[in-house]
Amino acid sequence: MKMKRSVIVFAAMLAVAFTALAASFPSQTGDIASNGEDGWNGAKPGSSEVATFGKNSGSYTASDDVAFGAFNVNGNYGIHFNLDTSGNHTVKLGAFAISADSRTATLHGGVWDISGSATGSANIDLGSFGPCNKYNTAHTALVLTNSCLVTNVTRTIVSNGGAGNTFRISDSSKVYTAGALLFSNAGATDCLLEITSGGALTVLTGNLLDSNDSGAPDGRNRIVVSGAGSKIVCPSSVTGNNKVGFSIGYAGGHNSLLVEDGGEVVAPYQFHIGRNAVSHTNSAVFKTDARFTLGAVNVGEFNSCGNSLEFLSGASGTMSGALRIGGYSYPSSGNKMTVSNAIVSASSIIVGYSAADDTSAMFDNGLAVQGDSARVAINGRFRIWSRSFLTISPPRNGYQGGAVPITAADFYIDNSSRIEVEWPDDGVQPGEYTVVSTTSGIFLESSSILEAANASLAAQSNGRAKLLLANGNKDIVLKIAKGLVISFR
Repeated sequence: MKMKRSVIVFAAMLAVAFTALAASFPSQTGDIASNGEDGWNGAKPGSSEVATFGKNSGSYTASDDVAFGAFNVNGNYGIHFNLDTSGNHTVKLGAFAISADSRTATLHGGVWDISGSATGSANIDLGSFGPCNKYNTAHTALVLTNSCLVTNVTRTIVSNGGAGNTFRISDSSKVYTAGALLFSNAGATDCLLEITSGGALTVLTGNLLDSNDSGAPDGRNRIVVSGAGSKIVCPSSVTGNNKVGFSIGYAGGHNSLLVEDGGEVVAPYQFHIGRNAVSHTNSAVFKTDARFTLGAVNVGEFNSCGNSLEFLSGASGTMSGALRIGGYSYPSSGNKMTVSNAIVSASSIIVGYSAADDTSAMFDNGLAVQGDSARVAINGRFRIWSRSFLTISPPRNGYQGGAVPITAADFYIDNSSRIEVEWPDDGVQPGEYTVVSTTSGIFLESSSILEAANASLAAQSNGRAKLLLANGNKDIVLKIAKGLVISFR
């Protein structure tokens, strides 16, 4: 069964090509709000006309609020708009784009209001904001710094088909956008959205998609959220016909999200990694004290394979909706979530797809739990089926404070799936460690599930370790006998 390809539609966010009269700033430096000799020298464009900045190494200020139809930046060697040193005034535009390859623009402070209008002719989409215009500009960079504020954006774009574009939101700068389509069309490869040093991207009503239906199968596009106060915030509900939420690998492959060093993602509606049949080998990694607040989460769906979600090294947060790894409503394979010394709270976790018409297409979806401080707290059901797996990697000295790494209301695993224990090279201290605990019970479809797990574990531990059902079949306990433990890995 194949998924019908959907067409991405942002309600009230359709790109509208406009035409406008254009004027070029006459010098390398000056005041963009002035029509005098220190600025436009009598040729200042009106509020519906395009302002073009084509001088190399340009450096500009704004002595007052000003409005143009759009900004068109094509000067070489870096263009700087230093609004932070000239009163942090407001520049109102219909759109902002860099219109030539290998160009860089830096917005230092100020308020950039993308709610203007325009008439006449320019290759920019009304309401759009980002380093790439509608004609595939490549290797461009747009940098926001010094608490720059960008508001009333219809759609944020990093690339519209060009390769190697960068959009950096840094130094407490903020962008407020109705929706975002970051890396659009097949030519958008090796692009970067970086949010750092307290920067933030807030999506108000629509989707945040890394790619559209024509996304690159080997995009290698990246989103990085790094540092305390740096964040992506998405809405709790989405308007429009195609309600997806936040998606990595919507219709593209080899794209990634990295949230680290106290960075944060808030996506309370839906969060997807690998959405369509061409969405393979996408990844999302939360590490080093990253924070997350997610709704429903899907890792690999609609025949999407090889996608991964990782929570590492002090990351922590919640998923208020169901977490599904592999499938959802179409079979997928090789999708995995890893929790290593991180804390994850989820409404429910379902690994694999229980109703796959062709189970040969559904295999090796899994959950791996590692480290002495890993915690996976499942408020509802925990299910593993369709040749999927649970991997537990016990630490040598047991779990911190005697905590249980996996807790759930109940746990069910079918007879096509497996439990694995990855024995550490230096063994595990003797004792009994509860690795899964439930309030309602553990249901193994076949006794062969534990038998297979223990056969492998016996070979690894020289026969001293075993998994047991305990507490009236409500817990799975790893029991380590006293004596020297030898690893055969």
